[in-house]
Amino acid sequence: MLFNKSNTGAAELKELLGFIYRSSKFENLISYISFGEREVRKIIGKEVFSLAENHYKSEHYRLTEPDPEHPEYTVLDEFVIKIQLPCALHSYRRYAPSNDVTHSDKGRQIFVSEDEKPAFEWMIDKDDKNLLDLAHEAVDLLLDFLGERLSDDPDSSGIGAVWGGSEAYKTLKGLFVSSVSQFEETFFVNGSNRVLFALIPSLRECQDNEIRPCLTQEKYDTIKEQMLDRDLSAENTEIVNRIRPAMVYLSLSRAVKRLAIEVLPNGLFLNLVSSVIQGKTPTTATDRIELSKLLEQEGRRELRKLTEYLRKLSQEASGESYTPVDPLERMDSTQKYFRP
Repeated sequence: MLFNKSNTGAAELKELLGFIYRSSKFENLISYISFGEREVRKIIGKEVFSLAENHYKSEHYRLTEPDPEHPEYTVLDEFVIKIQLPCALHSYRRYAPSNDVTHSDKGRQIFVSEDEKPAFEWMIDKDDKNLLDLAHEAVDLLLDFLGERLSDDPDSSGIGAVWGGSEAYKTLKGLFVSSVSQFEETFFVNGSNRVLFALIPSLRECQDNEIRPCLTQEKYDTIKEQMLDRDLSAENTEIVNRIRPAMVYLSLSRAVKRLAIEVLPNGLFLNLVSSVIQGKTPTTATDRIELSKLLEQEGRRELRKLTEYLRKLSQEASGESYTPVDPLERMDSTQKYFRP
């Protein structure tokens, strides 16, 4: 566990979550801490989490005076806090709903006094959403921190090496869309690394099933190797730039149908205005299916552009003159509709 060193769990939580009372009992949250840690561990991997946990449990964590011979301790201290914050937020949002009521032998009850009254349901819903948003943003801050450590040369803390060698990082870097900036060249996700990691299964499936068949095995392996070495040739850079829009749209098409609403930056919502309040309401299943179809259409369109470009390269490489495919050749006068 990444909390309660020297029995100071309550103080640690208060430092991270300033809105809770100092008198909050850490013992009541212990079982929920494991839920929060599991959420974070799924994203960054057990290797990275263990590095933070080992430093937290060591005698070097948060020394009274910085050790001039080991400046990495300060970086590792910051690293621990970056992981503790999303863990604490995820844990508390799981604990809070049950803490709002009293569980007695007479069932669940609420406490009401002259000075304190239960919050209105809309207030609780708003706070629940804010806790979830904060937890997601804290994960993004953690992932940004890990990304920055990769560029540290040398990284005496070892964070960059562990993160770069982790299965979570290797899985991401094996994709043709491997960063938020690359993803946002096609579709804006509010700079969220968390969203990118949530989309990894869809991106990998799209790369294997849609993109790989478009390339020869030799070309596919060459591009992946050059991307890992950060040394893409000019020709392969152009190919990858044409691959990415198709992957983004097709992966989003899958994600809209499969992923929970809360995974995407702010979910999928319809604007709602009433005489009382202006807000948002979750989209219906029909709306999600329709959006998925539109995204897939965009992806298929980009995929056709890619295959046409690859055909051009192949013909030019073999000395043939390239002739673009005429859409009119695919038209059938007996059909009512034509798809380009």
